[in-house]
Amino acid sequence: MKRLGLMLVLWGTVALPAFTQNLVRNGDFEGGFSSVGGETIANQWSWWDAGTVNPVYPGSTHFWQVGGVPGSAQRIIGGQIAGQSFRGGIYQVVSGMNSSLPHIFSFDYLVAGTTDPGAGQQRRIGYDPTGGTNPDSGNIVWVVVEDATGDKPWQHFQTTIPAGTTSVTIWTRVGIYWPVATTFMDIDNVSLVPVPEPSGLAVLGAGLAWLWRRRKV
Repeated sequence: MKRLGLMLVLWGTVALPAFTQNLVRNGDFEGGFSSVGGETIANQWSWWDAGTVNPVYPGSTHFWQVGGVPGSAQRIIGGQIAGQSFRGGIYQVVSGMNSSLPHIFSFDYLVAGTTDPGAGQQRRIGYDPTGGTNPDSGNIVWVVVEDATGDKPWQHFQTTIPAGTTSVTIWTRVGIYWPVATTFMDIDNVSLVPVPEPSGLAVLGAGLAWLWRRRKV
C-alpha cells in the first residue's frame, strides 16, 4: 500500500511536469545583461526602439540594469534624458506552450514619472497571443497600462492567457511625447506557466492525502 501511495504522487508529478517550469527565459533577470549599442539589455530578451516620437526633442530609448525584487531588474527609460523624446521597450517570444492549456502570466513592475496627461507618456506591459514581433500590432493585449500615473512602488500582476496558442510574445512599451519629466518602468520576475489539468491535480492530491493518512497512523 505504501508503494501505491508513492506511485500516486509520482503519477501526479508526471502529470504536472511543466507546472513549475517557467517558459520565459531569464524572466527573473538574474541570467545576466549585455551591452547592445551602448544600452544594457537582459540576456535572452530583445529590444525595440521606435526612435524619435517628437521631432522637437529627438532621441532614442535607454535601457539600464537596476535593483529588482530581489536581485536585478530591467529598466526602460522613456523621457527626460537630455531633453529627448522617444519610445521603446523589451520583448521576448515564448514558444513551447501547450495549446490545450491556459497559461498564467505574471510579473512585478514599478513605474515612475510625470502625471501630466498632456505629456503623452506610455508605460505598458502586455502579450501578443500570435507570437508576433511588431510592437504596434493590434494583436497585443496590454494588461498593464500606467500611462497617466506618477510614481508607484513595486506591484505584482497576474492574469491568465486562454488556451489555444503555442507561442506568445511578451511586450513592454515605455515612452513620452513631451519630455517634461523622467518617465520609466522597471520589470522583474516575468513568468509564464501552464495551468495544470484537473486530472493531474486530482491524482497528486489523492497520493498526498494517502501519505498524510499513513503518517498519522
